[in-house]
Amino acid sequence: MGSSVGKPRLLADTDSIPITRLRLLLTTLRTLADRGYDALSLREVAAEANTATSSIYHFFGSKDAMCRAAIDFAAQEIAQNEKLITGHDEPGIERLRQALLWMGATSSTGLRRDFALAAGELRRATDSPVPDVISDHPQPVRLVMDPVIDAIAEGSIVLPDGYAPDELAHMLLAAIVGIARVPDGSLFEVDGDRITSLFVDTMLRALAPADDPSAADPVPPTPRTPRRRQTAPPART
Repeated sequence: MGSSVGKPRLLADTDSIPITRLRLLLTTLRTLADRGYDALSLREVAAEANTATSSIYHFFGSKDAMCRAAIDFAAQEIAQNEKLITGHDEPGIERLRQALLWMGATSSTGLRRDFALAAGELRRATDSPVPDVISDHPQPVRLVMDPVIDAIAEGSIVLPDGYAPDELAHMLLAAIVGIARVPDGSLFEVDGDRITSLFVDTMLRALAPADDPSAADPVPPTPRTPRRRQTAPPART
């Protein structure tokens, strides 16, 4: 399933951001999510970002301002990536594929996780409003729901009998979340993004109309014959 749509990228427009500021923003977001606001050390953030503490004061002025800038940055990046999915005129099936790939991508999953944890931590620690990911851009289910409806209307996927479009959208979203939980280099020794791509293509083939040549059923694997457990012969009397 080829597409002319550019794959949504993490950090889509960062060329104008000084590299030191960018490293500080990403390090702050990750540190705030992992350790919390109170435990966040300017010296440690600067060291992890490979810069001096003075750079923090140069770019942000204070710890609070740096944390808010990191969360603002993440919210804008998430919204920008989601806009790449919703803001074009590609067929529904291509938008659905891109939405699922982005939802399961290792990099975007990490960014959304860090944003959610960091925003909640800053709200708790400072008792003041912070950017709200839900109000600023579409909820994840809508990113999948709208393309599903369009793909059904276009005839590029077939809704299973007895199910509604929103149930299919939630199933796909839940499956992608599960796939994203398999970390790279885990016990399975898999490339998470590659497995996500395989999953998405397999699911969309399964949902394609029966007369779609790309939906041909693969040759079923030869069933394995279970080995019979050997038992010791009865003892002689």
